[in-house]
Amino acid sequence: MFSLCRRDKLTGNPMTAYPGGDTAVNGMLQGAWRGGVRSFWMVGTGDLRPSLMELNLTGALWCTPDTDCAAQRTAYLRCTYRAPDGWALTDSALEDLSVCLRARAESAVQAGSPPQPVGEAFLTRSTRLFASAWLCGKTQGPIQELAALLPAESYAEQLAAYQQLCTSALENYETLLPGCSYAGRATTPLWQEQVVFSVRLYLYALRGAVRFCTAREQFLDKDWQNCFCTLGRAADDFGAMAALLQPKTGFWAGFCSDTMLDGALTARVLTGLMAIPRAAGDGPDYAAWQASLPGAPAAPVPDFTLYRALVQAETKKV
Repeated sequence: MFSLCRRDKLTGNPMTAYPGGDTAVNGMLQGAWRGGVRSFWMVGTGDLRPSLMELNLTGALWCTPDTDCAAQRTAYLRCTYRAPDGWALTDSALEDLSVCLRARAESAVQAGSPPQPVGEAFLTRSTRLFASAWLCGKTQGPIQELAALLPAESYAEQLAAYQQLCTSALENYETLLPGCSYAGRATTPLWQEQVVFSVRLYLYALRGAVRFCTAREQFLDKDWQNCFCTLGRAADDFGAMAALLQPKTGFWAGFCSDTMLDGALTARVLTGLMAIPRAAGDGPDYAAWQASLPGAPAAPVPDFTLYRALVQAETKKV
């Protein structure tokens, strides 16, 4: 059994293409053929939309086990994406799209030993695990659920390893998103709806994860207000990730299911966590931070309302 769409709560990719890309799929299935698998392959995927290219490669490998992955990728792109006027894409345009797909696979977070590419579930669930431990005051020892992917002796060491993985991937994805958008200029909106969508979704999750780690550093430095606002921004990132999955029309309409609400749940957990730095820096009266804002009411406002007002005031200064 080979799963293109993994439902594992910690490393799964229910919303995006297989994180290892088509090259990894090619290697694993050719390895299965060389190992003697002849009767059938069972290839698991949930909704087909994130996995169309990999399923195309799987079919080609079944018919021709020594299929060239790069050639098959180009053939798939040539058949799937056209110029806006309906003509075939040029070789140069096809190569730009192919480069984006390879870069997406190479840029994904890799965790464990040996390192393996992980899906967006790693970013949403790991962030919630760290946030929940913080909320409960369980920040001495490592989180056991993450031990296989992030082995460490303490919460701080484990979080530092997580931050390093996510920061490195974030740098790549910040470049990858505009690159993929630019490469798609020569083709129809389908490229934006499929590939750029998945890159943006993973990027939002990475931003939220890195901001969460930064907020923890600010908390330890007793930088309460910045920690409060950074957690708010991280919640916004995961909220933006969830919002991508709520289209009313288009390619992804109806795609969202209960499995795919991780971004919204993570945003809610981080919103709750904002109470801790506010209590440390603005309690017990909960009025000092809002006192400097024009037109602020005398009564304490909710955490997220205050976060929005603080960010807006800071933006106006800039």
